[in-house]
Amino acid sequence: MPTRVTPSTLADWIELALMFGDPTSVSKALMAELLDDEPGEDEADWEVSDLFDEEPRASETVIRNAVRRRSKEGVDTTDRLIDDVWQEVGFRRDTAGANYPVVDRGEALICSQGWPQTGVTYAFLLLLGVQEEFEVGFSATAPAPPSPRPP
Repeated sequence: MPTRVTPSTLADWIELALMFGDPTSVSKALMAELLDDEPGEDEADWEVSDLFDEEPRASETVIRNAVRRRSKEGVDTTDRLIDDVWQEVGFRRDTAGANYPVVDRGEALICSQGWPQTGVTYAFLLLLGVQEEFEVGFSATAPAPPSPRPP
């Protein structure tokens, strides 16, 4: 899971998992289960970073209390977050067109039948974009030459 839980980072994680991981699909139910199992977080944590973008001068306490209040009023933060992830995936699919490697089957996302023949450029750009979030490092320099062997 990404270190910062937002619709965008979760969409990145789903795409990476489907293209390069073990799951053949990621369902909304699986997402809910994974989000509920995150240690040390509560539902307020999932929205705080997005709300800071909207209200940069608000204190973290004010934002967390607002989120908790919404949760008590019956607005399920997890379901809304998952819906936002599916919307983000839809936006990416619309933007990338036929080269998008993920297919929305309603309650689950799967890899397209054309992957990896299609979507290689998208996958490359995704990997470049997630370096910091997922602590993945790529080097643009040539590898060091091998050390000479002792005689």
